Amino acid sequence: MAWKKAELLAALKELRDRTDELMGLLDQQEDGVDVAPESSWSFPYTPESGSCTASFRIASETALRALLNPVQYVFECLTGGSETKALVALVQSGAPDQLGKQETLSIDELASRCKAVPDRLRAVIRISARLGILQETKPLSDVWTHTPHSLVLRKDSSAPIWAMTSWSQAFVTKIMDKVPDLVSQENAGKTGVELACGKASVFEILSEPQNADLSTYFNLTMKASSPFMAGGVADDYPWEQFGRDATVVDVGGGIGSQMIVVAKKHPKMQFVVQDLEHVCQGGRKFWQTQMPDDMSRRVHFQAHDFYTPQPVELPNNLRPSVYWMRWIIHDWDDDKAIKILQALRHSVQPGAKLLLGEFVVTEHLSKVAAQWMLSMLLYGGTERTEHEYGVLLAASGWKITKLYKTRSPLDIIECEAI
Repeated sequence: MAWKKAELLAALKELRDRTDELMGLLDQQEDGVDVAPESSWSFPYTPESGSCTASFRIASETALRALLNPVQYVFECLTGGSETKALVALVQSGAPDQLGKQETLSIDELASRCKAVPDRLRAVIRISARLGILQETKPLSDVWTHTPHSLVLRKDSSAPIWAMTSWSQAFVTKIMDKVPDLVSQENAGKTGVELACGKASVFEILSEPQNADLSTYFNLTMKASSPFMAGGVADDYPWEQFGRDATVVDVGGGIGSQMIVVAKKHPKMQFVVQDLEHVCQGGRKFWQTQMPDDMSRRVHFQAHDFYTPQPVELPNNLRPSVYWMRWIIHDWDDDKAIKILQALRHSVQPGAKLLLGEFVVTEHLSKVAAQWMLSMLLYGGTERTEHEYGVLLAASGWKITKLYKTRSPLDIIECEAI
């Protein structure tokens, strides 16, 4: 295939235009904005900057593909998994915790604290540093310090992203190895979980008593994603339309972490988090021990299997204003997703509101959505386009009233019972 000068120039021009656009947005912002993991990520991370950043990433990736030799580009794609493995090794070595937040350590000092082999830890750290996770105080000095991105990997981070490495090591890697088998026609109708573990779904595995640690890692991983997902949920959807004293029913809400930012922004709202009883027990403990009283007293837990009809009565005689499901429907194939949506629809009146927090597939997948799409394939779920969600909802007694794009990778699909 011939190299095309015009295509490369067009890609670079697009990248230049997106860079100018992004610089214009950043010039309007104040300096020193808090980007701590516990923040709402609401500023300067706006829907406008989010859209611009997505366009910038698409343009830069297009330009890079045009610049690199095709063999080199594909080679780099095929070796990309080494970065993930390096991050897992970095966290499991304990390096982010052993290195103080404001401290600098030589590789030998850090390896000694981690009880690691210096040369091998150095290799893991250099791969991680390429991603901006840890940095040298001077080039090739072998003296290391934290970056904002490595700080969130510490065990004392309010966003426990470290748990994702444990979840990945204990479970995800095992089923990722089944992707080639999953594509084969002979495995049609099977999931990666079935092929790797012999179980119907990941949730069956998580519910087994012997997998309590795995369930903890899963729930912490969901909690870790809440800050950068929930900022968009809280700030880019008009929750105030339901009233100051509204009740939000979070169906399949885990330990309720995704509602933290909404609860902070709307101090009069009540929240009912529904999940299986063993999950609710963990949720009650989390809110009682980790959250302030003025918030925890507004969050109520109710054991509920979302395959069964929605309970008629809510805790404390609360009346539902809106139902919320984040990353529920994408976990399941169409038949099971319809059953979940119908179970809710049969218990509510026409006009009832339902919000779905999902990745809605567009022409250009975000990096997060692309990775999630593969995961859902392995778990037996799927990511869908807006049209596909419309068909699914119509078959369940709902209709889409509006699609909200947020500053986070998560989209909000507003639905109404018909």
